[in-house]
Amino acid sequence: MDDKLTIFMAVIAVAVVLQMVFLAALCFILRRLNERLESVTYVTYLVDVMWEMVRARLLPALEETTRLLKTSRPKIEVVLDNLVTLTSTIHDTALRSTVTADLNDYAGLAKGENTQSAAL
Repeated sequence: MDDKLTIFMAVIAVAVVLQMVFLAALCFILRRLNERLESVTYVTYLVDVMWEMVRARLLPALEETTRLLKTSRPKIEVVLDNLVTLTSTIHDTALRSTVTADLNDYAGLAKGENTQSAAL
């Protein structure tokens, strides 16, 4: 019976030692996970702070740009309409001036032919 008790105590001792090793490993793993979690939490905090800074500066600029575009759009449309009208006017004037110059050239040629025929 004494041998059985010694074997039982040895098995219990081995089990306790194995349990202690597993608990120590678990403690070590949890400590490393906690460090990683803290670093991720800190990075997340930094990203949140940076996002708030960007948002605080960007949001007013976007609102101002939107307001500026809304107020400028009718003015830009008027400028574009005027530009279309101006381009059309310049085109018509250039066309008329080219036709007038061609007619004057033909008139000059006709006078020159009359002068040459009168000289003969």
